[in-house]
Amino acid sequence: MRIIRTAIASILLPVALAIGCSRPGSEFIGKWVNTANSMDTLEITRGSNDQYQIVGPQDQPIQATYSDGALHVPMAVGTLDLKYDSDTKTIQTPGISGMTEYKRAK
Repeated sequence: MRIIRTAIASILLPVALAIGCSRPGSEFIGKWVNTANSMDTLEITRGSNDQYQIVGPQDQPIQATYSDGALHVPMAVGTLDLKYDSDTKTIQTPGISGMTEYKRAK
Protein backbone atom coordinates (compact mmCIF):
# COMPACT_ATOMS: atom_id res chain seq x y z
CA MET A 1 0.00 0.00 0.00
CA ARG A 2 2.85 2.38 0.80
CA ILE A 3 4.35 1.79 -2.66
CA ILE A 4 1.05 2.72 -4.31
CA ARG A 5 0.77 5.95 -2.29
CA THR A 6 4.36 6.86 -3.12
CA ALA A 7 3.77 6.16 -6.81
CA ILE A 8 0.61 8.25 -6.86
CA ALA A 9 2.33 11.11 -5.04
CA SER A 10 5.30 11.00 -7.43
CA ILE A 11 2.90 11.30 -10.38
CA LEU A 12 0.54 13.91 -8.94
CA LEU A 13 3.17 16.30 -7.58
CA PRO A 14 4.78 17.14 -10.96
CA VAL A 15 1.35 17.41 -12.57
CA ALA A 16 0.14 19.77 -9.85
CA LEU A 17 3.29 21.88 -10.16
CA ALA A 18 2.99 22.06 -13.94
CA ILE A 19 -0.63 23.15 -13.75
CA GLY A 20 -0.05 25.59 -10.91
CA CYS A 21 3.06 27.10 -12.46
CA SER A 22 1.82 27.44 -16.03
CA ARG A 23 1.86 31.06 -17.01
CA PRO A 24 -1.31 32.83 -18.05
CA GLY A 25 -1.50 32.98 -21.83
CA SER A 26 0.29 29.66 -22.37
CA GLU A 27 -2.83 28.32 -24.09
CA PHE A 28 -2.07 30.61 -27.07
CA ILE A 29 1.46 29.31 -27.69
CA GLY A 30 1.83 27.16 -30.80
CA LYS A 31 0.75 26.83 -34.41
CA TRP A 32 -2.88 27.47 -35.37
CA VAL A 33 -4.91 26.88 -38.55
CA ASN A 34 -8.05 28.74 -39.65
CA THR A 35 -10.91 26.22 -39.58
CA ALA A 36 -12.41 27.69 -42.78
CA ASN A 37 -9.16 28.27 -44.72
CA SER A 38 -6.17 25.99 -44.10
CA MET A 39 -3.87 28.45 -45.90
CA ASP A 40 -4.47 30.97 -43.11
CA THR A 41 -2.16 30.04 -40.25
CA LEU A 42 -0.76 31.68 -37.15
CA GLU A 43 2.27 30.87 -35.04
CA ILE A 44 2.25 32.42 -31.59
CA THR A 45 5.35 32.61 -29.42
CA ARG A 46 6.03 34.27 -26.08
CA GLY A 47 8.57 37.00 -25.66
CA SER A 48 9.37 38.64 -22.36
CA ASN A 49 6.74 39.22 -19.67
CA ASP A 50 3.29 39.52 -21.25
CA GLN A 51 4.61 40.16 -24.76
CA TYR A 52 3.77 37.75 -27.59
CA GLN A 53 4.67 37.55 -31.24
CA ILE A 54 2.18 36.40 -33.86
CA VAL A 55 3.40 35.39 -37.31
CA GLY A 56 0.73 34.98 -39.96
CA PRO A 57 0.75 33.69 -43.53
CA GLN A 58 2.71 36.72 -44.80
CA ASP A 59 5.51 35.98 -42.28
CA GLN A 60 5.26 39.49 -40.85
CA PRO A 61 5.66 39.36 -37.06
CA ILE A 62 3.00 41.22 -35.10
CA GLN A 63 3.43 42.14 -31.44
CA ALA A 64 0.65 41.43 -28.96
CA THR A 65 0.16 41.71 -25.23
CA TYR A 66 -1.73 39.39 -22.91
CA SER A 67 -4.27 40.63 -20.39
CA ASP A 68 -7.77 39.74 -19.23
CA GLY A 69 -7.54 36.28 -20.85
CA ALA A 70 -6.90 37.54 -24.38
CA LEU A 71 -4.10 38.55 -26.70
CA HIS A 72 -4.41 42.19 -27.76
CA VAL A 73 -2.95 43.36 -31.07
CA PRO A 74 -2.73 47.16 -31.43
CA MET A 75 -4.23 48.36 -34.72
CA ALA A 76 -4.37 51.78 -36.37
CA VAL A 77 -7.88 52.16 -34.94
CA GLY A 78 -8.43 50.24 -31.71
CA THR A 79 -7.28 46.74 -30.83
CA LEU A 80 -7.78 43.29 -32.32
CA ASP A 81 -8.44 40.71 -29.60
CA LEU A 82 -7.69 37.00 -29.88
CA LYS A 83 -9.60 34.95 -27.32
CA TYR A 84 -9.04 31.33 -26.39
CA ASP A 85 -12.19 29.20 -26.03
CA SER A 86 -11.35 26.45 -23.54
CA ASP A 87 -14.50 24.47 -24.44
CA THR A 88 -13.63 24.12 -28.13
CA LYS A 89 -9.86 24.61 -27.64
CA THR A 90 -9.84 27.20 -30.41
CA ILE A 91 -8.83 30.82 -30.81
CA GLN A 92 -11.63 33.19 -31.79
CA THR A 93 -10.99 36.57 -33.39
CA PRO A 94 -13.07 39.06 -35.38
CA GLY A 95 -12.68 38.62 -39.12
CA ILE A 96 -13.93 40.34 -42.26
CA SER A 97 -17.17 38.33 -42.35
CA GLY A 98 -17.78 37.61 -38.68
CA MET A 99 -15.75 35.59 -36.19
CA THR A 100 -12.73 33.62 -37.40
CA GLU A 101 -11.80 30.42 -35.59
CA TYR A 102 -8.36 28.82 -35.42
CA LYS A 103 -7.67 25.27 -34.21
CA ARG A 104 -4.30 23.99 -33.06
CA ALA A 105 -2.23 22.59 -35.95
CA LYS A 106 -1.36 18.91 -35.78
